[in-house]
Amino acid sequence: MGGYRNNNPLQVAGTKAKKFIEQLQKDADVVAKPIAFYSGKTTINGEVKYVYQVWDSFLAQHNSNSLPVLLKAKNLTPTDWRDPSAPWDHVHEWNPISKALAERAEGAVNVVLGEQEDQTAVWFTTERAAVLANPKVTKLVTYRLKSTGEIVLEKEEKTGGRSRSNSRGAGGRSASPGKKPAKN
Repeated sequence: MGGYRNNNPLQVAGTKAKKFIEQLQKDADVVAKPIAFYSGKTTINGEVKYVYQVWDSFLAQHNSNSLPVLLKAKNLTPTDWRDPSAPWDHVHEWNPISKALAERAEGAVNVVLGEQEDQTAVWFTTERAAVLANPKVTKLVTYRLKSTGEIVLEKEEKTGGRSRSNSRGAGGRSASPGKKPAKN
């Protein structure tokens, strides 16, 4: 089952995916808002709802960017990238752009999971590992779409990253050449 393991998303990305990844890497607006990811589904009032079908209010409330929002802003949709009769190409499209977005994130990253998770989904095989390996991500905040339709905070995980305001190390201070930083 292994996931998407290529270290460089551009090496396997299709043509339009490559253009989008290059834009992600250059565009400061991408990280102007926290990045949010999603995965899974929940049964709400007897109807199965995928997280992406009900999370617009979450994105607005948390002032977040997501891959679908960024794709829409660039006038790209999955159908733009492939023949409509062909199956969605995760290897050459979704996985590379998802990984590139996870690698571009800064600060706190949000994920909304459904009550029903698929461990082979892109969040679990690609995005989560890239978020946790990203030195600019300081925290992973997990929310859960409940059967009531509410999206509730589940947990916060600190990561090894550094915050935007503290990118120089302890206390935000930098040492002069040849001097040790002051102790707290």
